[in-house]
Amino acid sequence: MSALFKLLTAAPLKDYRTQVLGGLVFATGVANWLVGDLTLTELLQNLPAMVGGLGLSTLGAKVNGVKDVAAPARKAARAK
Repeated sequence: MSALFKLLTAAPLKDYRTQVLGGLVFATGVANWLVGDLTLTELLQNLPAMVGGLGLSTLGAKVNGVKDVAAPARKAARAK
């Protein structure tokens, strides 16, 4: 039961949830257009939200990168 709960809450991807969410927003828009749920006009109207999803992915990558780099610097400052 615990393993199922961890899978449903995306625990294995805990450091990458922002990137996954942003990519999913973009992929959903493109997939809806490819299967015919959106016309080209509707796709272009949804394009700002889709690009925002990609921006969210980029932001998540930068935040995760900063967190990884800043941790050793804080440990070194505490040791002094």
